[in-house]
Amino acid sequence: MKKNTITVVLFVLPLLVLFGLIVYRKSYPLRPSDNQLATSTNPNYRKQQENWLTNQFDPLLGAEDISVKIGDLPIRFNDSVQTEVDSATLHGALNRIVQSLFAKAFEEYLSQRSVGESLILNENSIAGQGAVLQRFYKIEHLPASPMELHKMFWSKTTEDGKRATLWNAASWQASWIECRKTTKLDDFSSTRSFSDSLMPRVPNCGIVGYASSFDYSPTPKDILSRDGHIVAALAYLLVKTSEGKAYPLIVQFYWASSIRTWLPTHLAVGYVGNRQFDPVF
Repeated sequence: MKKNTITVVLFVLPLLVLFGLIVYRKSYPLRPSDNQLATSTNPNYRKQQENWLTNQFDPLLGAEDISVKIGDLPIRFNDSVQTEVDSATLHGALNRIVQSLFAKAFEEYLSQRSVGESLILNENSIAGQGAVLQRFYKIEHLPASPMELHKMFWSKTTEDGKRATLWNAASWQASWIECRKTTKLDDFSSTRSFSDSLMPRVPNCGIVGYASSFDYSPTPKDILSRDGHIVAALAYLLVKTSEGKAYPLIVQFYWASSIRTWLPTHLAVGYVGNRQFDPVF
């Protein structure tokens, strides 16, 4: 009797599981394939992509007036922060980041990123770059020096500067900078907190954020401890790539009044659909 019961259970149980899966599948249809772009399934995404592309774009790669165009970008001030903002220095800080995109050699890129009282590589960023080199570029033996590892990452990712041709044009009319005071340190120390804060600002698209490869001095924590607040800036630059796609690059800075310098902490890419690659930041 016991043997017969076990046999029945072993026969019936798979049928019950199969029946359950069929019921579940009918109630909750499968999602579209991961290979199917959101732009083909979500009308809001398609609309956002179309809206970005309707802007007027001026040549970016090889343009000689980039610093002038950046210098003309409007700055929006939140709270009573305007008196603390050095506009020309802020425009200059954004220009350095943009120029780093077009660097043809690592030393040129590094010179654009070398600001502040001191420059050290961010351990978490370098660890992530090492993981990318191993997984996607099949590098078995990583350089022991963090700077040499970062140089290898820059060289592989940008193909020694050749991929700068991706950044084809910019819509200066659809770009701006905004400044605010804040006491929220997480936006400067946590990439997730920074990215989440951007979601309401860039609706109907994805956001991928990156912490700077460099840690600068003085730090946001130093400034918050000294001043009781941080003067922050978000630079929103709408670009179009050589692939014919448009999306914003968003760079976060904080103001170090002791050295009168804006220091970059994070970069985010707001995107719809796939994209070729993101800037080395």
